[in-house]
Amino acid sequence: MALKHTDSPSKFTVFDAADDGGHIANEVLQSSPVTQSVKIMKSHSKVATPNTEKTAGAPVGLVIFFKAKPGKADAVRELIFTTIFSFIEEEEKTLLLFGLEYPDTPGLFGILDFFTDEEGRRFHVAGKAAQAVRAVTDELLAEPVDAADVDVVATKITVRV
Repeated sequence: MALKHTDSPSKFTVFDAADDGGHIANEVLQSSPVTQSVKIMKSHSKVATPNTEKTAGAPVGLVIFFKAKPGKADAVRELIFTTIFSFIEEEEKTLLLFGLEYPDTPGLFGILDFFTDEEGRRFHVAGKAAQAVRAVTDELLAEPVDAADVDVVATKITVRV
């Protein structure tokens, strides 16, 4: 997926996930100093798969980063991949969701999610998942949550059956 950050028109993110670890990942990582390895810890999708109804596109998204306080990484991991995921999976307009962990940066986690429209993104920002994070920010996080709106400018999702 190619993502355009709405707060910085010249900033783009390419999110490339492959179930085989990405056969060109090493080449990409060696050729770009701003590329970072990410481990997808959990995902959820309402995107159409073969033999299902077609779903709407996901033109807007949100990239969220969480930095755990020292000794709190396990608690943040549990919060994101259990509590927060359960709330987000219930959101009607959240079509695609990735829970991320950054192995090269201990205690850094992320959520990358995509919505049917701006209304879905705004609902998410004000929803139960965001409230759950706000309730434990001081206890678990080393710094405020870093969130950025993104627009999807290109995507290709391949489903293997």
